[in-house]
Amino acid sequence: MMTKKDVLFGISLALKSPEILHGNKVLLLTTAGLISADFVFTDDNEYEKTGVLRGLMKGISQAFNGSITDDNLEPHLVGDDDSIMLKNVTIIAAESSKINIPSMILYYKDIIGISIGNLE
Repeated sequence: MMTKKDVLFGISLALKSPEILHGNKVLLLTTAGLISADFVFTDDNEYEKTGVLRGLMKGISQAFNGSITDDNLEPHLVGDDDSIMLKNVTIIAAESSKINIPSMILYYKDIIGISIGNLE
């Protein structure tokens, strides 16, 4: 059985490749609404959008695990077994109001459905 994490990993690889699905984002249905976002990889250079949360995640990881493995591996998604980091996030609530935030951490348990598309 595929987990949400497995599905999102596969989608992230397809969206990272410029010749496949160019211009699309991951779409995640949650109880808060529909989330449209980009994945954050460890080789991401948009620090103005992801720097604060990535720094916090590294610090927390170091405190719990005693080391930071993020910098020594091939580029991979930023997250862990329970969560994933997203950037360029738009949340469309049930009443059609939009909230734009530079980055967020989303827990897999909060995801109801997953798709790919472009809401613009």
